[in-house]
Amino acid sequence: MRTSEGSLSGPITLANIHNIYADIGFFGCGGISLQAGITNHYVEEVEVSKKMMTHCRTTVVLADSTKFKKNAMYKTASISNVDVLITGQQYR
Repeated sequence: MRTSEGSLSGPITLANIHNIYADIGFFGCGGISLQAGITNHYVEEVEVSKKMMTHCRTTVVLADSTKFKKNAMYKTASISNVDVLITGQQYR
Protein backbone atom coordinates (compact mmCIF):
# COMPACT_ATOMS: atom_id res chain seq x y z
CA MET A 1 0.00 0.00 0.00
CA ARG A 2 1.21 3.46 -0.88
CA THR A 3 -0.44 5.43 1.91
CA SER A 4 0.70 8.78 0.51
CA GLU A 5 -1.40 8.08 -2.58
CA GLY A 6 -4.12 5.88 -1.10
CA SER A 7 -3.37 3.08 -3.55
CA LEU A 8 -3.06 -0.68 -3.25
CA SER A 9 -0.86 -2.95 -5.33
CA GLY A 10 0.86 -6.29 -5.13
CA PRO A 11 -0.28 -9.90 -4.69
CA ILE A 12 -3.38 -9.22 -2.57
CA THR A 13 -4.69 -6.72 -5.10
CA LEU A 14 -3.91 -9.02 -8.04
CA ALA A 15 -5.68 -11.92 -6.32
CA ASN A 16 -8.87 -9.86 -5.96
CA ILE A 17 -8.92 -7.82 -9.17
CA HIS A 18 -10.44 -10.55 -11.36
CA ASN A 19 -14.00 -9.41 -10.53
CA ILE A 20 -13.43 -5.68 -10.97
CA TYR A 21 -14.43 -4.03 -14.27
CA ALA A 22 -14.70 -0.39 -15.33
CA ASP A 23 -15.99 1.57 -18.28
CA ILE A 24 -13.03 3.94 -18.02
CA GLY A 25 -9.71 3.26 -16.32
CA PHE A 26 -7.32 6.08 -15.42
CA PHE A 27 -3.62 5.22 -15.13
CA GLY A 28 -0.54 7.23 -14.22
CA CYS A 29 2.95 6.48 -15.51
CA GLY A 30 6.61 7.16 -14.93
CA GLY A 31 7.45 7.63 -18.59
CA ILE A 32 6.16 7.52 -22.16
CA SER A 33 8.28 6.79 -25.21
CA LEU A 34 7.76 5.39 -28.69
CA GLN A 35 10.32 2.67 -27.99
CA ALA A 36 9.18 1.44 -24.55
CA GLY A 37 5.57 2.63 -24.48
CA ILE A 38 3.98 3.37 -21.11
CA THR A 39 6.37 2.64 -18.24
CA ASN A 40 6.35 2.82 -14.45
CA HIS A 41 8.88 2.77 -11.60
CA TYR A 42 6.97 0.30 -9.39
CA VAL A 43 6.67 -3.31 -10.57
CA GLU A 44 3.73 -3.99 -8.21
CA GLU A 45 1.73 -1.18 -9.80
CA VAL A 46 2.61 -2.35 -13.30
CA GLU A 47 1.09 -5.78 -12.71
CA VAL A 48 -2.13 -4.26 -11.33
CA SER A 49 -2.34 -1.74 -14.20
CA LYS A 50 -1.76 -4.42 -16.84
CA LYS A 51 -4.57 -6.55 -15.45
CA MET A 52 -6.95 -3.64 -14.94
CA MET A 53 -6.34 -2.36 -18.48
CA THR A 54 -7.80 -5.62 -19.76
CA HIS A 55 -10.90 -4.96 -17.63
CA CYS A 56 -11.62 -1.43 -18.94
CA ARG A 57 -13.52 -0.43 -22.05
CA THR A 58 -11.45 2.75 -22.32
CA THR A 59 -7.87 3.13 -21.11
CA VAL A 60 -6.81 6.68 -20.21
CA VAL A 61 -3.22 7.56 -19.31
CA LEU A 62 -2.57 10.75 -17.36
CA ALA A 63 0.90 12.25 -17.77
CA ASP A 64 2.45 15.68 -17.56
CA SER A 65 4.88 16.78 -20.24
CA THR A 66 7.93 15.77 -18.17
CA LYS A 67 7.06 12.09 -18.75
CA PHE A 68 7.52 12.24 -22.53
CA LYS A 69 10.65 10.68 -24.04
CA LYS A 70 11.36 9.08 -20.64
CA ASN A 71 11.51 5.41 -19.71
CA ALA A 72 10.83 4.09 -16.24
CA MET A 73 12.11 0.60 -15.45
CA TYR A 74 8.97 -1.51 -16.04
CA LYS A 75 6.73 -1.57 -19.12
CA THR A 76 3.01 -1.24 -18.42
CA ALA A 77 1.60 -1.16 -21.95
CA SER A 78 2.29 -0.32 -25.56
CA ILE A 79 1.13 3.07 -26.74
CA SER A 80 -1.31 1.29 -29.05
CA ASN A 81 -3.13 -0.04 -25.96
CA VAL A 82 -3.97 3.49 -24.79
CA ASP A 83 -7.26 5.00 -25.96
CA VAL A 84 -6.78 8.50 -24.52
CA LEU A 85 -3.72 10.41 -23.32
CA ILE A 86 -4.33 13.42 -21.09
CA THR A 87 -1.51 15.90 -20.49
CA GLY A 88 -1.25 19.46 -19.32
CA GLN A 89 0.68 20.73 -22.34
CA GLN A 90 0.91 19.99 -26.01
CA TYR A 91 3.81 17.65 -26.69
CA ARG A 92 6.58 19.17 -28.84
